[in-house]
Amino acid sequence: MPETTTPHDLQVLTVSSPVAKTSAYTTAEAVRSVYPDTADFDIAPAILTAESMIQANMLDTGCGTHYTPERLELIARYLAAHVFQIQHGVLTSKTAGAASESYAATLGKGLLGTLHGQQAMLLDPNGCLAKAQARLDAILQGQLNAEPEIEAFTSGISSSDTRAGRLC
Repeated sequence: MPETTTPHDLQVLTVSSPVAKTSAYTTAEAVRSVYPDTADFDIAPAILTAESMIQANMLDTGCGTHYTPERLELIARYLAAHVFQIQHGVLTSKTAGAASESYAATLGKGLLGTLHGQQAMLLDPNGCLAKAQARLDAILQGQLNAEPEIEAFTSGISSSDTRAGRLC
């Protein structure tokens, strides 16, 4: 039987940021290993947002409490890359000579909007993130009242963590 993991059981790691912050799940270096285009940016806000999403949608609900610290780190890594892409755009091409970059709209809504968001969902066999995605879809289709759902989905996220009013 898998061990139960709570945030208190996780090792605290330091996140690279101008303001000293700690991370219970992942590091800037780990996120950059799956999304190197973040190298010139402070990605601490994306990491904090991803971790808040894990807390609200996986741990507080009990859905992902049995996940190992390693699995939570992988999910946080891909969620942080996803959040960064949502905030900065999805890089579709990059040219070195005469420096040119192209950004595209996201692939879909919510976690389906980036390949990193989709990967985070695949790393969650209990479907905690898929349930959050389904709630978001229902809100966007007018099938659910958005206020309590948005509050649950974004609990603990301040406007400095992500763009105001934007769900990741």
